[in-house]
Amino acid sequence: EFFTQGLARRLGAVFNSSQLGYASVLCAAQLPAEKVEQVASAIGSRRSITHSYEREGTPNLWFTVTALTDRLEQELDGIRGELAGADLLVLPALKRFKVQVIFTPDHATAAGQPPLSPGAGKDSDQLEGVISSESERQVVRILQGNLPVERDPFDTAAREAGMTTKDLLKRLAAWQACGALRRVALILRHRKAGYAANAMCVWDAPPAKVEEAGRILAEQAEITHCYERARTDAFPYNMYAMIHARDAQTLEEVRRRVSRAAGLGEGMAMRSKREFKKASPQFFVENQ
Repeated sequence: EFFTQGLARRLGAVFNSSQLGYASVLCAAQLPAEKVEQVASAIGSRRSITHSYEREGTPNLWFTVTALTDRLEQELDGIRGELAGADLLVLPALKRFKVQVIFTPDHATAAGQPPLSPGAGKDSDQLEGVISSESERQVVRILQGNLPVERDPFDTAAREAGMTTKDLLKRLAAWQACGALRRVALILRHRKAGYAANAMCVWDAPPAKVEEAGRILAEQAEITHCYERARTDAFPYNMYAMIHARDAQTLEEVRRRVSRAAGLGEGMAMRSKREFKKASPQFFVENQ
């Protein structure tokens, strides 16, 4: 029903890219209004671009780039060549406080959900090699796609991977325990699910307040993502949070409330104007 009504994007696994040998960065560029769609289309053809939006404010084009760590700079250089002369703003995450996209009838995320997935706080070096064999990479390729909508979807995935369902589930449990796998879930199209208003909200938090502010923001049910990112002269903000709400008025009320709760200033809400691309990262497919 979710798929037939267009509510669901896919049913599958959500992996932690950093534990698979990939790097992911948020990028932005300020473009003339008449060039935004053209540039978004050009860079959106790249597999590395997973999310791309036009947002209110400056910069106006925002997108996420995910690539093998040793190829990221090469990928960014290629994107620079497609920006019609605009400067590329690269905003890596310094700390992740929350990635928990769970929609409920009342809130964008379920109250009481842990702000970080299991293993998320572990040093990436400790997890090196978690997914190292070709058979494990094949499991990732299968699960990052669409699982069949049937009673036992893991049975089908296990057969495709050439293993038993018991062994597959055991492997997934181990990956989740160390943070390589965040969850296996139904990924919804939030606008069609009734959350028509969303904004990337940013604040300039003093270094001494970042940890506390991030923790408080992560506890808010309406916030799905929360990061500390590098502050730049061109964009002097370091706290980022995605807020989803059913309408613009509610979104603004939430923004004001969470700003007060976290002891932050007014900040800025960069509401989404157009969505150009929204896709899950594709891992271990560079040669396909």
